[in-house]
Formats: sequence, C-alpha cells, structure tokens
Amino acid sequence: MAAKRVRLADGREVGFDKVLIATGARAGPWPNEAEAALDGVFVLRTLERANLLRQRLAAGTGRVLVIGAGFTGSEVASVCR
Repeated sequence: MAAKRVRLADGREVGFDKVLIATGARAGPWPNEAEAALDGVFVLRTLERANLLRQRLAAGTGRVLVIGAGFTGSEVASVCR
C-alpha cells in the first residue's frame, strides 16, 4: 500500500487521502504515468474530471492535497475546505 505522503522541499512530509494537481493556466502532464493513473489523483483538464472530483469529495474524504496555488488550485482548495 502506498504511503500517501508528499515530501516538501524543506524535507517535511504531509499525509493525504486524495491529491489534486492544479498547476495554473494549463495543467502539464504528470511526469510518471503510473502515478498519474493512481486512484485519487486528479488533474483538472476537463469538465468530466471536475465532476469526478466533485463526486469523490461528496463521498467524503479525510484530507486533500492541492498542488498549485493559481486560480484553479485556490478555488479547489476553498471548495474542499
């Protein structure tokens, strides 16, 4: 089972249940295709992906990690809160 932890630049680790990648104006491809395909990893490029994320949030999740603090990332973090 995956550790479900992210190591920050300063070496600290943060646990998560689900991960959302929100990189700004255009979401770039995740560097590792196997990781991008993991359940709970969302890169918002389409309305379909946004709806899937909404369903998962509605089902209840303990923690969410948002990567990216652009408009999309900030709005998603606000909704998750």
